[in-house]
Amino acid sequence: MEAENSFISVDWGTSNLRIRFVSDSDFQIQGEFFYNHGLKKMNKIWEESKNIFPNKKNYLLDKLIEFIDKTLFEHTNIKNIIISGMASSSIGIQELDYSPIPLNLFNPNIVLKKIEWKGKTISLISGIKKNDDIIRGEETQVIGITEEFVKQDNVLIIIPGTHSKHIYCKDGIITDFKTFMTGEIFSCLSENTILSQSIEYDNFKEEYEISFLNGVYQIKKGLSLINAAFKLRTNDLFKKKSKRDNYHFLSGLLLGEELLKLDLRMTNKIVVYANPKLAKIYTTALKHLETKKEIICIPEKKLAKSQALGQFKIYKQSISEKSHPSNYEV
Repeated sequence: MEAENSFISVDWGTSNLRIRFVSDSDFQIQGEFFYNHGLKKMNKIWEESKNIFPNKKNYLLDKLIEFIDKTLFEHTNIKNIIISGMASSSIGIQELDYSPIPLNLFNPNIVLKKIEWKGKTISLISGIKKNDDIIRGEETQVIGITEEFVKQDNVLIIIPGTHSKHIYCKDGIITDFKTFMTGEIFSCLSENTILSQSIEYDNFKEEYEISFLNGVYQIKKGLSLINAAFKLRTNDLFKKKSKRDNYHFLSGLLLGEELLKLDLRMTNKIVVYANPKLAKIYTTALKHLETKKEIICIPEKKLAKSQALGQFKIYKQSISEKSHPSNYEV
């Protein structure tokens, strides 16, 4: 790739590191690489070796370049690296303050820090906040899909994950958002409680839909989550359900708990931003809950591209404004 038409897109989260080589002329992903070296793991490694590497920031910057080199993708002429996610948090390269909402999605003014490091210009993107919640990373995804899927409509964007995000947009502006610990609580219950003996993973299939929707229904009819969850134990003990059915029943309980909290009064449509497997699970639950809203799933091929596009728009907005000396480091 020519240097002027390319950049390296990095999403460094708590659990994973994603590196994408992007052509900024049409935002095609020329190469995509995944590592399970999220910042939680990297912090632990650094803690064990900080006598040798006392400066965490420099250590993580060096490791980032090492991971980029490890891809074997030719990047000598690519100067710009744009990073979002937890890299700008307390466990990341450098903690940056959040930008407050409302956030204009067409002209996203988000805190960005530039760092010169070993021949690269690294642009570290922060996140957004309200008085009792935060986002780091998902804002780039929303910005990237705005022109095609959000526009000036009243839209709810659901981004499933360890910490699922519900992001409310009106007239091209993020007006509110909420975080749900759905994925993390699912992992805790399924791996670290007595329920772990009563479930077994399998992909979501039509044969499990009844068990899944039964979980959603338990919450819909007002049953307590922590009471309903124990049914996994009795289902297994009394051989009422298979361990695989139990897995999807638990999934239904947690999605019911999350999705029943939707505020749809000012929403015209729901956009689900997820891989096809997760999108299928969420849309099944949403339809069962009779939201009576148009539901749109972002096509898989547009997921990575939209995040890179969102990162680049934040970067361009930042350099279009007068830079303050404090926002640039060597």
